[in-house]
Amino acid sequence: MSAAATAEPSGEEALRHVRVLAGEIGPRVAGSAEERRAADYIAGLLRGYGYDVELQSFPIEIFVSRSVGVQVAAPTQEPIRAAALTGSASGTATAELYDAGLGLPTDYPASGIGSRIALVQRGQITFGDKARNAYAAGAAAVVIYEPPTGDIIPGRLAGQVPPIPVLSIPGADGLRLRDLLTQGPVRLSVSFDGGMERTTAVNVIGRPPGKRCAAVVGGHYDTVPNAPGGSDNASGTAAMLEAARVQALRGNPEDACFIAFGAEELGLLGSQAFLERLSAEDRQAIRFMVNLDMVAVGDTWWLIGSRSLTDRAKAIAAGLGVSAEPRELVGSSSDHATFIDRRIPAVMLHRWNDTLLHTPEDTADRIRPEALETAVRLTIAFLTGLGTG
Repeated sequence: MSAAATAEPSGEEALRHVRVLAGEIGPRVAGSAEERRAADYIAGLLRGYGYDVELQSFPIEIFVSRSVGVQVAAPTQEPIRAAALTGSASGTATAELYDAGLGLPTDYPASGIGSRIALVQRGQITFGDKARNAYAAGAAAVVIYEPPTGDIIPGRLAGQVPPIPVLSIPGADGLRLRDLLTQGPVRLSVSFDGGMERTTAVNVIGRPPGKRCAAVVGGHYDTVPNAPGGSDNASGTAAMLEAARVQALRGNPEDACFIAFGAEELGLLGSQAFLERLSAEDRQAIRFMVNLDMVAVGDTWWLIGSRSLTDRAKAIAAGLGVSAEPRELVGSSSDHATFIDRRIPAVMLHRWNDTLLHTPEDTADRIRPEALETAVRLTIAFLTGLGTG
């Protein structure tokens, strides 16, 4: 009998979903065709397991990059590989380069730099502050690099974004440009066509037929640009799908709903849209939420969220022979936080630590099926145990 025909969790079955999402589909940026392809894949599986499925669209703003160019115009003529930081304004500029160090206000002369292009090293302050400081000094564009060998930075501009292109280049190219400036003037041409555009993202919601959600198991399925998202978060999505399969074969006595959230990487937008569209009665029916985010890389199980759940989840995990510790996320969040903000207890299951999240190296071949299987076993145990008492 195949694993898919039994009510026992299968890490290999979950791994099959990771290979489709992170391998065959790849990066699943919110609002993209790849996100919709992944949504259709997830929806088909949930329907096959017997759930009523809704593809819930909601509005988002995404950053679109149509073309980016950086060209040394003098003393040599050569192109440099580049990308725009998320949030950058469109524009073109051809001007002399100015070495602005770390891009602090004190790195610019009081008189400004007169429409030159600021060459800025990563570090100490945010990308947004670097861009604003350069613009305040009169820069026509900003080029940011991370020495000595950093690649193009997948950064985001927060806060008020100045109306100039803000681009990233490899660290080695930034150092080479800085060295050229010690020998004399360097003229650079930069261009960026793109910016923020309105579109829609999708949540995939699997509900028990004819019933309200008494519990929610969720995991976001979107990624940042250029990252296949094997760990972040095809792993959590795959564990959610395998838990949905097993729970359906158990008869789903906990009336759990299973949700693949979109646009988590844009600020938990999918989980926000889901809860905002629920009636007061449907929202009150949800007793708790289990969030699966990055569950198959690393070596330590973390339980993050409502203290009323994390201590009980720790005891449930111990009963399965799994060591899992209540912890707190610092400097980041995930979809469980949306439920907690709306006074619905929630716990996130997470595998610490993954140093390759948000990178092109976050591929499907890193994912451990035994970790996926443990995540599914814990999820089913949480559904059984957290709803009592």
